[in-house]
Amino acid sequence: MINLAQKDIAHSFVKFIVTSMGVGMLLGIVLIMIGVYRGMVVEAEVLIDDIKPDLWIVQQNTLGPFAEASRLHNDLKYSIKVLDGVDRVAALTFQNMQLPTPNGEVKVVAVGYDPLGEFNTINQTHLIKGRALKEQHYEMVVSDKTGLKLGERVNLGRDIYKVVGITHGTVSSGGDPLIYLSLKDAQSLQFLYPNWRIHTDRERGLKGDMPDLVNCIVATVKNGY
Repeated sequence: MINLAQKDIAHSFVKFIVTSMGVGMLLGIVLIMIGVYRGMVVEAEVLIDDIKPDLWIVQQNTLGPFAEASRLHNDLKYSIKVLDGVDRVAALTFQNMQLPTPNGEVKVVAVGYDPLGEFNTINQTHLIKGRALKEQHYEMVVSDKTGLKLGERVNLGRDIYKVVGITHGTVSSGGDPLIYLSLKDAQSLQFLYPNWRIHTDRERGLKGDMPDLVNCIVATVKNGY
């Protein structure tokens, strides 16, 4: 059989080489696609693994907060907190935005959480410089992919934010870098209308107050539940 195979290869050597190259390229493409897929899965789980909740509470009949828009009242977390078996509760916001940097705007996903709350949303193992959020306003932690440096100031919305921490390996499910803001600042950026909208709403007899909304509420349960 071996001799027959050798003779066949010698008879059609060019076809054998071309076929071998084709099979090799096909296997290479398959391995590359497997690697890309596994990388996407790992990236998609970064934020979820950092938060590590047992429960995700989102708006009814939505696939939020990542696949579909979801809005809940912030005070719903207090109703969830008193349920039997619930341990820790936190409200979160997620939003896509263009972050201004010295090298141009960078598409990021902003995560809003209460820095004084029960969930430490920022994984300390990913924090390579600075610290996590401590204040309720005007601080931000950014991914090193944004190109921002520690202590740098960034204009977002109507306010100026100071970079107090830098993380590595923090990306959204779509591969965009993550930045972290306090819940109050994130709510302001996501839900506060511009001045012209507030003015026209008041002319229509509508209140221009910012709604106390969040995108989801996360919770952990006690042992035994």
